[in-house]
Amino acid sequence: MGLGFITQTFASHYDVANRIEKYASAEFVTWALAYGLGNIVQTGSGAPYTYTITTLNPGTTLELPYVSIVEQVAEGGGNCVDNLYVGCAMEGFTYQFQYGPGRASSKMRSTGWVPDC
Repeated sequence: MGLGFITQTFASHYDVANRIEKYASAEFVTWALAYGLGNIVQTGSGAPYTYTITTLNPGTTLELPYVSIVEQVAEGGGNCVDNLYVGCAMEGFTYQFQYGPGRASSKMRSTGWVPDC
């Protein structure tokens, strides 16, 4: 005979809505633009390839490309927990400029990594 009250809970999904902010390197800016704009076209038959990144064409698709995000959470004692969030899509990105020397003068922020579930 069961109780009429909840005695256990099980996680069914996570809200991954978060942001990733880094100094604007060529690799990170290209990655953020590719997942934020969504339409990546590779031209050229041999290395080096040329990639053109443009906005999605609403006549063909409305969904941005999905990516999986792995989070490693450190615990006391040297052990860690790995979380894998599958099917996340970017909601937006910003590019920030500041006056000054060095890498801190430009930053790229991708926001709203929400899983498609």
